[in-house]
Amino acid sequence: MQNSLSHWSLSLLIFVFAGCAVPQEQKVIQEKAKLPHISVDTFPILSEKKIELSKLYCEKYYGLDDIRLMNPDMVVIHFTAIPTLESTLNLFKKDELSSNRSYIGSYSKLNVSIHYVIDKNGDIYSLLPDTLIARHIIGYNHVSIGIENVALDESELTGSQLESNTKLVNFLKSKYPSINYLIGHDEYNIDSLEHTKFYKSLDSTYAPYDKPDPGQKFMQDLRQNLDSLYGLEFRK
Repeated sequence: MQNSLSHWSLSLLIFVFAGCAVPQEQKVIQEKAKLPHISVDTFPILSEKKIELSKLYCEKYYGLDDIRLMNPDMVVIHFTAIPTLESTLNLFKKDELSSNRSYIGSYSKLNVSIHYVIDKNGDIYSLLPDTLIARHIIGYNHVSIGIENVALDESELTGSQLESNTKLVNFLKSKYPSINYLIGHDEYNIDSLEHTKFYKSLDSTYAPYDKPDPGQKFMQDLRQNLDSLYGLEFRK
């Protein structure tokens, strides 16, 4: 069931930008052909209901009338706090939040979502087009692509996941040169870091809170891999 991510990305671009001129589509194909090769499985979570709720969410908290993610600035790394891939995919498939998410549920019924999930064996799943805004990090959804790693906690993160995160971030940087920031979810609430300049919430009460994922060591190893293998250095 392995597919080329470049083929998946092209189909998503056609979905989001339907009606573009044929020469533009040819240009997209040519540009995608230059991307590093990486394989993913697809588990689409997009629905009409999710699109409707996403539009309301983006308008309310970012003042946007569009749910497209244009020229993303950062990649955010998470772990799921869920032990299995099946449970993770089942959670993200839902359109609305579970009732136990009381804090964020009080601000929007939109379920949390993510662009990519990486299983413990390193398999990568594409859930939401990376051309659309996902609800995965308070205040930064409008500028970021999110990657979730299946793990109950930091101790369950694997070397295979580290390798796949490295390849995926390199792919995303190749696809979107605008990406200059890489942060862990546990770093998003550190005011001294430069990425906080992108923070936006039109409701001041809807604010970030402390998160543990994916942990300092995983991010340190990921940054080291990106530098040593691809010569990539990202801001925080």
